[in-house]
Amino acid sequence: MKTKLKDHTNILILCIVIFVCIIFFFFYPKEKEKYDQREIVSSYIKGRINKRIVIDKDQLYSIYNPHVRYNSGDYDFLIVTYLAKDDCAECQLKLFQWKEFISKCSKKCKNVKLELLIIISPQKTKEVQYELNAYQQKFPVYIDKNNSFSKRNNLEQVIYPFRTFLVGKNNHIIVVGNPVVNNRIGNLMIKRMLTLQ
Repeated sequence: MKTKLKDHTNILILCIVIFVCIIFFFFYPKEKEKYDQREIVSSYIKGRINKRIVIDKDQLYSIYNPHVRYNSGDYDFLIVTYLAKDDCAECQLKLFQWKEFISKCSKKCKNVKLELLIIISPQKTKEVQYELNAYQQKFPVYIDKNNSFSKRNNLEQVIYPFRTFLVGKNNHIIVVGNPVVNNRIGNLMIKRMLTLQ
């Protein structure tokens, strides 16, 4: 009887060890993968801060009138966001949220002139026009005719939330990230505008 009990105990211990090993091997790499992704994002953002966004005025045309080219206005800060050819316009344009965020910035940063510039890949023109018409709001949306904005700023492989930038008068990046997707980014943008005004 003692032998049977000892055998059952050994089998139970062996099963527990195997179970713990299985859990460790299945879940540990995922935690490491999450850490690696955070490191990649962190390094990307650090690499972008203080870099200059290149806006080639000759390559940007208004979505409302293809004969009108982008003309930089007089602003203290500019939010530049880029919609690539693979992005879902309906999901990622978020026009109502942009209107709310710009309004929030106007209230909190009273003496700051902030502009929004939405640049889209030429493949997105019809989809974006549909969204703009449905929303009935004239946002400053420009077509990146030859994908030159995307190429010159190395945005081809960058995922959606990290193709939005708060830049100063000289187009140097102050904050990376989309404030209508992440409230913390929005609060950071407001804080930086108030600090740097």
